[in-house]
Amino acid sequence: PVHVLLEASPPPPPSKWKEGDKVIARWHLGCHYPGTIHAVKANGVYAVSFDDGDYDDNVIENHIRAAPAPTPTDEPPAPAPAPALPPPGSRITVRFSDGQDYGGTITGL
Repeated sequence: PVHVLLEASPPPPPSKWKEGDKVIARWHLGCHYPGTIHAVKANGVYAVSFDDGDYDDNVIENHIRAAPAPTPTDEPPAPAPAPALPPPGSRITVRFSDGQDYGGTITGL
């Protein structure tokens, strides 16, 4: 009988990226664009869905970096402008706290 000594191969290193990670990845001609990891392939490459709709299923790990974290805006959105007030002399009707409507004339602002 022939005896063959088999050595167990080491497990592959863990993937740096996982499906769904937001990244900046290299596209053709060396340009980098934002995208999302679509798949982690067994051969150590990644499939990336780019934000502009392009897709590359052969991006090596060295051509991928983390996307910058979104930054919150420093200022809250501006409130909607208040409606313009009627000018002095305008006849108006207002509802008072007793629930009754009363007529009046604007004399000044």
